[in-house]
Amino acid sequence: MSNDIFYEMKNANLKKVKEVLKWANDNGARTEVTMLDIQKSWGRVASDKDFNTLLGLTDKDAAKFFRIVLRKEMNLFGRLTDEKVIDDVLEIFIRGIEADSKEYFISILLDKRFLDELRERYELKSV
Repeated sequence: MSNDIFYEMKNANLKKVKEVLKWANDNGARTEVTMLDIQKSWGRVASDKDFNTLLGLTDKDAAKFFRIVLRKEMNLFGRLTDEKVIDDVLEIFIRGIEADSKEYFISILLDKRFLDELRERYELKSV
């Protein structure tokens, strides 16, 4: 059972979603941009588009798949460190960005201390 904590923004809209994604990318420890092209693979692979391009392609439909999660006791090996480190980390992600018959995903990992700033700026509540 996961102890992760999911958050929603009060009065979320496309503008706020894009604003948080940009802020997270600017402040994050790691941004992963991947895609799913079912004509080639059933698994996600490295994206053929960069973060800024995908941010511009993010629409209201994709914004429905926007999430803010405090990942509890996440194994950071291979993602943020070369050693085994178990720690809480903030993840901001979105899926459902559609272009060229592909689905794109953005996942941004941030230090958990940024959660307080997000709570203040965007009136987050846990769900």
